[in-house]
Formats: sequence, structure tokens, C-alpha cells
Amino acid sequence: MKKYISYFAVTLIALSIFSCSARDNTSPIKSEKNIKTIKADEIRKSYGDYLKSKMQVSDSVLKAELTRIKYDITFSKVTYEAVDPFGETKTLSGLIGYPVLPAGEKDKPLSIVSIQHGTLFSESDAPSFNKFKDAGSLGNALSLIPPTLTEGYIVVVPDYFGYGADEKNIHYYEVRPSLAEATRKLIEAVPAFAKEKSLNTNPDKLYLFGYSEGGFATMSTLKSFSENPGGFTNITTVAGAGAYDKVATATHVIQQTTGEAPHFTASYLWVLTTYNNVYGINRDLNLLVQPEIELVSKKYIGTDKIMQSQEIPSAPVQAFNPVFVEGIVKQTDKAYMDALNDNNVSDFNAIGFVELVHGTNDTWVPTFNTDSAFIRLQQKGVNVNKYLHEDGTHSSTYPVFVLRALRKL
Repeated sequence: MKKYISYFAVTLIALSIFSCSARDNTSPIKSEKNIKTIKADEIRKSYGDYLKSKMQVSDSVLKAELTRIKYDITFSKVTYEAVDPFGETKTLSGLIGYPVLPAGEKDKPLSIVSIQHGTLFSESDAPSFNKFKDAGSLGNALSLIPPTLTEGYIVVVPDYFGYGADEKNIHYYEVRPSLAEATRKLIEAVPAFAKEKSLNTNPDKLYLFGYSEGGFATMSTLKSFSENPGGFTNITTVAGAGAYDKVATATHVIQQTTGEAPHFTASYLWVLTTYNNVYGINRDLNLLVQPEIELVSKKYIGTDKIMQSQEIPSAPVQAFNPVFVEGIVKQTDKAYMDALNDNNVSDFNAIGFVELVHGTNDTWVPTFNTDSAFIRLQQKGVNVNKYLHEDGTHSSTYPVFVLRALRKL
């Protein structure tokens, strides 16, 4: 995208139930519902108003940007199948957004853009549940802009395990194989879905965008495609503020004597208790946390609601059992070291182009994750770029990430 492309999208849409249809047993997409078509004129007006009032762009730049907004777009909530870390086949859900092409452009090849969302505080925040009720929020810009652009894109946004159609089960928080599986299976379902819509997909090109847990999910998915390419050989990845090096991140965070908020520690407790389950460590909770928060923590084990807690200390050192902390810091806790290392996505032979984005003042996910991943990927010969947003925090850097991702289209 050009220099002035905005990270802020439209301010008008609420996806409502329009139709619901089942698929035959051979289709990777099992059901489709909540379809809403959004007019290009509506997008163009809201987008233009934003560019003029917030970005203060020149008339020539504004015209050039709005000219690229060409197509009406349709979003579908879909379900598909994926295998969880325990080998069970689950029905997952997500969004697919695609342009409404005129009859003369039905043969246009559409590249796939996969958007991986960040940490959710509630199951109702899942992309397929949200339905763009707040379409002016930053979280929707990546989904709304690409399908309307003249170049032609199909967007997919997976809910992941534990959300949407899989809400009754737990989310495998920051677990590399499950995030990659949920994302990849939806991406691979797009060609058949597009064919049913009389659309064509670009068989080689893929874009992967995600921030925070979504940044980790993005790199996890890239690792999956890099090791087992399938048909995609030209992949452009923009990952922001992900914990790519889990050992270094855990070692650093678990010793911290301060924290931004109660959910700061809660997010790391969620990761470590999830690994305790997924990797069969099965350690009693009292061996992981301090006695005074054992009962509080127990309320959230097996749920996806721990980020809502206001009872967990904001400083990790006040929450975790000192013996457990020592085993992580000294890297003598073999079971946890094995689990953390299995989730390393900072050192692999990534295909395509990778850009890593991070704020220099990110105290939630330390910036060294991007620094070390950049060095390690470079050493592997990967075409990788690093962009550090000066003085950016975990939240304030997100708009910068969105801007840089959209520029790749």
C-alpha cells in the first residue's frame, strides 16, 4: 500500500444473519452463515472521511487511495474441521471475506490474506461472534480493507480452538501446533470455497498477518507452511509483538517484580497452565503458584476467562511458586523446557518475506523476541526485515503494525 494508507477502516457495518447453508460431505467448509454484503461506496466514504480528518492527506493522495477501493465485499461465517493437540477432530469457525466481482472479472486470481487475532478476554470477542459491530475499530481494518482493493484478495480470519463453533472447549493459548492447525486448515479450505462462489484463487501467493498472540500464530503458521509447503511458495508475512522465543520470554517475565495490570500476570499463568495440560506435565497447581492465589487460579483452569480476573497479582513474582520460578530461570525444569522449546518460532527456515514489528517500550511481550528472531532468521538466510517503533508500547504499536501490513498489499 502507499505511504498514507490508514490502519483505521470503516465505521458502519454490522454483520447480521442473512443465510445459512450446509455443504456436502466432500467440502472442507462444512457450513456457512452470517453473510452480509458491504458496498464499496460505503467503505470509500468512511475511509475517505478518515483519511481527510485524521491523516490530513493531500487531495491527490486521497484520490489515489480511494481509487483502489473498487469492490463490494461479502463476509461469511464458516465452519471447518481441524485436529486438536490431543488428536481429536473438532469443528472450528472463522470468517471468509471476498470481493463481489462483476461478470467480466470472474477469472481474476485472488490472493489469500490470513489474519490471526490476538489474545481474547472473552469468547464473545471471537471474530465470527464479533460480526464487525464496531467496524471502526483497529481490529477490523485488516479484514475490511483487502477484499475491497482493486488488486483482488480473499481474507480469512480463524477463531482458533476454543472460540466460535468450538466455544465449549478450551483455547490452547499460545500453543504453536494448534494455532497453526486452526489457521492452515481454514486457508487450505479457501480454494474449494472460492470455486463454489465462481471465484479463482492465486495458487502460489499467501499473506500472513497477526499481532501479539496473533503474531505468534502467524509465525507458527509460517513455520508449518515452510516445513510442509503445500501449494504456497510465495508467502509474505508481517508479524507483530509475538512471543517467538518462549524460553527467553518465560525466563524474563516470571521474575518480574512489577506488572502493567492483573491480566499481565494472568496471561503468563494462562500460557503455563495450558502447557501443563497440553504437554501432559500434569503438575498440581500448588507447585506452580503461590498458596494465596491457588484457589483464585483454580477457578480459571479449564476456562478461557482468566484474562478477566482482577484477583491475580500484577507482578509475576508474587504469583508463581519460587521453586517453579527457579526451575524456569535455571532451565532445570525439563518438562517445561521441552514444552517451551516446542513453541519456539524464532529459528527456522522461513520461506518468502518476513517483516517483524515491535515497540521498543513493549513491557508485555519483550522486544528481544523480535531482535533475536530477526538475527536467527537472518542467519538461516531468510529474507527478513525488522521494524521497531520507537517508544511504542504493546498497545500503541498495534496501529503501526496494521499500517505496515496493509502496505504489503
